[in-house]
Amino acid sequence: MKFITMLRNTNSRIGKEAILENADAAFIKVLRYTYEPTYNYGVSNMFICGELGEPSQEMFDLLDKLRNRELTGNAARKELDNFIKLHGHLIAIICRKDLDCGIGEKTIHKVFPELITKFNVQLAISTNKREYPMIAQTKYDGVRTIAIKHDGKVKLFTRNGKQINCPDLCELLNSISIAEFVLDGELIQDEDKRERTTISGRVNSALHNSTLTNENVKYVVFDWITNFKDFKSQSNSIEYVSRYNIIKGIILPLVGDNQFKVEMADFHLVGNREDEEFMFNKAIACGEEGIILKDPKQFYSFKRNGWIKLKVEKTMELKCIEELMGEPRTKYEYCIGALTCCGNVDGKYIKVNVGSGLTDNDRECLNLYVGKTIEIKYNEIIPSTKANCHTLFLPRFVSVRFDKQC
Repeated sequence: MKFITMLRNTNSRIGKEAILENADAAFIKVLRYTYEPTYNYGVSNMFICGELGEPSQEMFDLLDKLRNRELTGNAARKELDNFIKLHGHLIAIICRKDLDCGIGEKTIHKVFPELITKFNVQLAISTNKREYPMIAQTKYDGVRTIAIKHDGKVKLFTRNGKQINCPDLCELLNSISIAEFVLDGELIQDEDKRERTTISGRVNSALHNSTLTNENVKYVVFDWITNFKDFKSQSNSIEYVSRYNIIKGIILPLVGDNQFKVEMADFHLVGNREDEEFMFNKAIACGEEGIILKDPKQFYSFKRNGWIKLKVEKTMELKCIEELMGEPRTKYEYCIGALTCCGNVDGKYIKVNVGSGLTDNDRECLNLYVGKTIEIKYNEIIPSTKANCHTLFLPRFVSVRFDKQC
């Protein structure tokens, strides 16, 4: 397809935007079917080795059958294979949710503001500013999960809009007798907190081929948005205390002997700094990561604003041994994608790739980092898939310690 070829042959962000601005209706529809976060086709590992071909109404009809689960399993794969033989691999890269041409949701939103859902959720900040009273809740160390009931079905998404395959939880939430809703919560490891980092890997698998089962998993709900329309338009005019009370009416009937464990987030009113410190220390003593403070009168803001996070900060310093270039046809193809860092800490050999936290300016500084000491924030030291090695859970680049010698 010519527009995909043109985008793949253009490295400039401005150039890609210009190509999109001149796209025809058929390619704009291809963009929507590929990057709309609420569209998922239930197939993966599509092998792409031939011509893409051109879009057609027949292709979009087949995609609709897949996303509405009118076709699943071997029947879906067989029909896809037959379609690809006749019409090319364009449908395969749409099912993969990536046209592999160096664009993403951000670029599409800029050129076509209303084309796909802006999948934004409220995020917490670190700040010393307070206006008491505030609500203190446990900072759950799991995977942020948005449950959307729309068109009679419940679907689960990560905070970035990636669909999580968890039919047991979807079936339970679908029993809620409300036509539409959006729940905001966290999937967490239910029992042993020492194993809580495993939930991230399990959810990651459920983004691809596997299914997230109910074994040792719990969905904790802490917020609610009236319906999908408000979520898509990023509008909300209900104070948090009222939203929390509405959630209780929705969730409490689900708490009990169900296939999947669902519960409400805790709720504690703190009126001063002493109350806040007490709740924080209590959470840490219970093995939690920290607490989140919320303004009881705040509307849901769909951005990093209003919620305040308090957690124990962990940092370590490791030696950078390699600068890894970004993946082909991505924003960082010609600059640093991640830094490979290693070192011995508390008797454990750590080796980790750190990309999160690097600014665009940091990534352009090639040949700066190798041999330098890198300060890294992280949540926990966890075993690596490589033998005799550990890595870091959620590593974030902080700075280069030019004042220290490796």
